[in-house]
Amino acid sequence: MQVSVLGASGFIGSSLCERLVKATDCEVRGVCRVHGIASRSRRDPPSTMVSYDILGEQKPPDFLPASDVIVDLVSIGPVAPVAASYAALGASVRNHVAFVEEVVGLGFSGRYIYLSSGGAVYGNPTRLPLAESHPTCPISPYGCEKLFIEANLERLADRIGLDLVILRPGNVYGEHQRSRPGFGLIPTIYERVRSRQPVTIFGSATAGLRDYVHEQDLNSAIIAAAKYRAGTGAKGAVFNIGTGVGTLTQEVCALTSAILRRPVSYRFRDLRETDVSTNILDARRAMKELGWVAKIALYDGLAATLSAWNADRSSVEPSRANRSIGGREGREGDHYGTKAHFAHRRKQDRKFGGPKLSQA
Repeated sequence: MQVSVLGASGFIGSSLCERLVKATDCEVRGVCRVHGIASRSRRDPPSTMVSYDILGEQKPPDFLPASDVIVDLVSIGPVAPVAASYAALGASVRNHVAFVEEVVGLGFSGRYIYLSSGGAVYGNPTRLPLAESHPTCPISPYGCEKLFIEANLERLADRIGLDLVILRPGNVYGEHQRSRPGFGLIPTIYERVRSRQPVTIFGSATAGLRDYVHEQDLNSAIIAAAKYRAGTGAKGAVFNIGTGVGTLTQEVCALTSAILRRPVSYRFRDLRETDVSTNILDARRAMKELGWVAKIALYDGLAATLSAWNADRSSVEPSRANRSIGGREGREGDHYGTKAHFAHRRKQDRKFGGPKLSQA
């Protein structure tokens, strides 16, 4: 099977390429906007890697139309300030959809997998957990970009028979992320705790409930989507990719503190206009139709991720990160951050439904 990965040099792209290269039945070809690697590392690169900006006006690489599967991980990402992000949306969406139309026009007839965002397209929830049928009302430019591209790709599926699958993952994290601020919440928390600086939490102590998905679980979902055979041009082939477990930002901070064996402190700021209040995904459709289920608990995935990042840092001994947390408390006088605490939370939240929304 020939798989082409758009955005192959990024965090998720490099992780996926490594996973696919290890599969004996896959010939992996990568496309990236610029040469270089935006992720932490790549041990098993694709057999082909080309530099190409799908949001530009160049002709697509010749191998794309012959692909059995194209995995689209491309996004303009956040642009500061927020107004600039909204201003860039129109051109980004038009160019993205025009690129897909051109690839199809050149003869592509395989499966097109688009990675959207279950953490952004729904906006603030009216009910939990968030199923694919939940209304979509994004409150950030990133969420708007993902939803607009989804809608246009679905129209292509209807109009020209594009064999489309859309995945909406939760908050993805893992070893291939760059371990510095600006590359996600967990890298930011890691750097702040490691340098003994306070972590900024937007909203109250109970804010920031998120569904965290490890990169390898997402890779498994993408591979399952590539093999999905429930019909061609399936407009309804949209799948949440999540654990069904919500974790507070403060809990992630406490767990990071316990793994690194460093204290954590907090400072609270008002919730930003682009931050959703809560996000917990209902992934039962993916379980039923793709045969996929998340297997890596946050505790285990975060410990492996921080250990990998520590191995890259001369100021932190890797051996320290590999020690068992045991019963060490994340902060004095509280069980936050201990293994027992997170095991208890997993048991509480594993049943779909999670915490209930407060009634106005």
